[in-house]
Amino acid sequence: MSEGPRDYDLNFDAANELEEQASRAKRILERLAAHLAATEPRGDPQLNDIVDAEHVRQAAELLLGSIGTPAPSSTRSCCVFISFSHQDEPFVSELVAKLEDARISYFKADRDIQPATDWAEAIWEAIRSCRVFLSVLTPRFIKSRWFDLEGGAAWASRKTVLPVLRYVDRSDVPVPFDRFQSIVVENDQQLSELIAKLRELSQG
Repeated sequence: MSEGPRDYDLNFDAANELEEQASRAKRILERLAAHLAATEPRGDPQLNDIVDAEHVRQAAELLLGSIGTPAPSSTRSCCVFISFSHQDEPFVSELVAKLEDARISYFKADRDIQPATDWAEAIWEAIRSCRVFLSVLTPRFIKSRWFDLEGGAAWASRKTVLPVLRYVDRSDVPVPFDRFQSIVVENDQQLSELIAKLRELSQG
């Protein structure tokens, strides 16, 4: 019969580190919960900035994973989650054609979310199940709430994050996404290099 965990004491440095990491986790949870609240339609505009307990629970699931048995999947498993602005659809259509030629599975919300499905939950489920989170950063999308929200969920879920820069300078990529190695894709050669990188990541 195994014994229970023994008593232990944190030394001074460990206690300080624990406090710092707990504060960091709290900031991430607050940020994700606030974004979840902001994307939820409210009947009263005065409630738009109110974060409910359910938003905090959803944020915790994104950060720490679900507790208990996961719900049945309503989206197909994918290698690459594509986060983008619908205003950049022409480039994304070219990208997905290349992904299909390379037989790399991907999630694209307007294609993969079924009618009558909870849109937000399907997004979070796809992010949790993907191998690579690919964010198409353009001047339009980098200012979008969805960029921050989806990207924050991928970062908190410790996914491989690959920012694709299209007419965006690396110095303009906001924290914490500036820490990830990005790739510039503004021509056909660079797009081919991106597909090669995704093929490599999909096999890792």
